[in-house]
Amino acid sequence: MINKILMFFFVVFFNISAYAFELVKIEASGDFERVDVWSGKFTDLSGKVWDTSKYYSQDNESYNTSFFINHDLNRFKFTTKIFLDSGYDSALIDVDPLYYISLSAKYQLSENEKIKAVIDPIIKMGGGVTESACYDDFRRAFHCGTGLAWSDAQSGGFLKKYEQDQSINISYTIGF
Repeated sequence: MINKILMFFFVVFFNISAYAFELVKIEASGDFERVDVWSGKFTDLSGKVWDTSKYYSQDNESYNTSFFINHDLNRFKFTTKIFLDSGYDSALIDVDPLYYISLSAKYQLSENEKIKAVIDPIIKMGGGVTESACYDDFRRAFHCGTGLAWSDAQSGGFLKKYEQDQSINISYTIGF
């Protein structure tokens, strides 16, 4: 996967002349933050408290990393963000790994004027969320995070999902 991302950069930015890529910042974390995972604790309609948290405990190592790379080309300044996330695996919820690339291009019109365009993300792979049902002794499906009947959890919008906002921002700056 990382090989494909690096190949993309070399194809997009490769030129016969030598241009410098500058790694300006790395952000990394070992915490999973993209989707709130259910605690697995709920109270049913009879008032009985249930603890199904063991089914939501994470089975994989968590990490998310962002790399920020600058590249100058004549009067253009490009900043690229590469984001990598390992996802979340447990018995009842799986969040696929997420990889995306964002691009920012700044053009210096004059000494005091510049225009900037940001596409976030420009390429995105992964990030889907899948939840599984629990079953009681009568083989009835229910949601272990809330105690709701599985059909109610599906139709009521209680199942987790990850939707990354996609945006294009353009700004014009005049300095005094």
